[in-house]
Amino acid sequence: MIERVSGKLIRNGGTFAVIDCGGVGYKLNVSARTGSELPSEGEALTLLSFLHVREGIMQLYGFLHESEREVLLALIGFSGIGPRLGQRILSEIAPLDLMALIATENRVGLTKIKGIGKKTAELLVLGLKDLALSASAETDLKISGPMHDAMLALVSLGVRENKAQKALEKAVKELGSDASLAQLIPTALKHT
Repeated sequence: MIERVSGKLIRNGGTFAVIDCGGVGYKLNVSARTGSELPSEGEALTLLSFLHVREGIMQLYGFLHESEREVLLALIGFSGIGPRLGQRILSEIAPLDLMALIATENRVGLTKIKGIGKKTAELLVLGLKDLALSASAETDLKISGPMHDAMLALVSLGVRENKAQKALEKAVKELGSDASLAQLIPTALKHT
């Protein structure tokens, strides 16, 4: 219903963001991971969103990346996992890492995530394995080898994931697809 919210970030509460859109402040619940990637207060921001309506309560959930929104929507399709638990899970583990655990049927890894017990881990593996396998294959096509390592390096240096992705795409255009990790990182940093 509400696909995205754009405006000025007026408050970053770590697990929520308030965005001023034409004089109206919208509060969006975000994962701690997303909260840590938000720009400074006062800067422009666009968050993808999901409106959850339950028993007369409407709550907006915000995401910087489509992958996070897709995974949350897949998670809340399971009994016992609501949007809040889904966001707590995504606060602990990146969406693609969660999908990798599911794709490899790593139930032990899943149970190490707060909020996921043995029964939920089993349900996730059974219910989301096909989605996880397709997400994993798609990611492998987009980011592999040195590109993946360069992405991890840029993110560990504090570059936001979406900005790192764009910088790496520019670096690959500049250097070619066979560029080494040692070439990719400094070139991508120039584009951040």
